[in-house]
Amino acid sequence: MLVWQTFTRTMYATQISIEQPIEYCPAGENNTGFVWVAPAPQLVVGELKELADANGVEAVRTGGYWIGPRLGAVPAGKQACAGEKVVYHVHAAIIDAIAGYRYLVQEVGFEPQNIILSGDSAGGGWGNTHVTPNSSMHRNALSDFIQPVFLSGYTSRALVGNLPLQTAARSVWISPGSLDLDVAPGFFAGLPLTCIFVGDAEVALDQVRALRDRIRADNGENTLKYMEWTDVTHVAVCMFWHEPERTMALREIAEWLDDM
Repeated sequence: MLVWQTFTRTMYATQISIEQPIEYCPAGENNTGFVWVAPAPQLVVGELKELADANGVEAVRTGGYWIGPRLGAVPAGKQACAGEKVVYHVHAAIIDAIAGYRYLVQEVGFEPQNIILSGDSAGGGWGNTHVTPNSSMHRNALSDFIQPVFLSGYTSRALVGNLPLQTAARSVWISPGSLDLDVAPGFFAGLPLTCIFVGDAEVALDQVRALRDRIRADNGENTLKYMEWTDVTHVAVCMFWHEPERTMALREIAEWLDDM
């Protein structure tokens, strides 16, 4: 764990290498799964639009990659078959994520109920309001490796941009598990079936538990599969060394998906 903590601190204290901008992707890269995704500014509304306008953020063309065993044999972006499902890894800026969702529904033809949204490091948010001495932020400081990410404040500052820093703790888009969020009944109503996997050794555990309670309160017990495992740290399903928990969790999540 000390190695991962050191790596995280170093990564957040140094510059990340800059890759080639997506605008320079060769047009013939379709055999690698690359596709262009048109912007969807008409879908950026409400609080999201206010946040974007305050920071001068505009929806622009972006791109993504199809991955899977049929890549190469089947053209990237092939029209969806009836009832076909797709896993959409939402690990991008939300305006780009909205554009990707529109692309899957309107261009490729997936039915919304057959799109499975997936993400990691996506539990409680960046507001960092669970900071009492007995909170998981302090209680699990030695068993997790991402505390420097929260304490640096970099992510919160980057997300709010020109807006006040406290916006991070008061926006449901940034911190759905924040204690400073003004949550009214029905705030989280209408969410699709959801699965949350978290470890009790994570610094963000308290935030995730708050989000869990809010989802259940507005949608009922049966709409949320909640997996909180003992002695498991952050994003265990992505860590090759976190066995057997990694494989066991992936299998249980797969069973949940099969039963949907």
